[in-house]
Amino acid sequence: MEDGTPVEQIADILGHQSVTATGAYLKSSLGLLAQCALDPDGPASGVTR
Repeated sequence: MEDGTPVEQIADILGHQSVTATGAYLKSSLGLLAQCALDPDGPASGVTR
């Protein structure tokens, strides 16, 4: 996810029917969280407009 891979794609690769199941395996990167907090519209946010 840090490189911008959508969680839906990760769920599909893992064979999960729901991204909720995938969430149990995901860990947040403190560096990535800090980057999002400092620049909420930056590339790490995963938000597209």
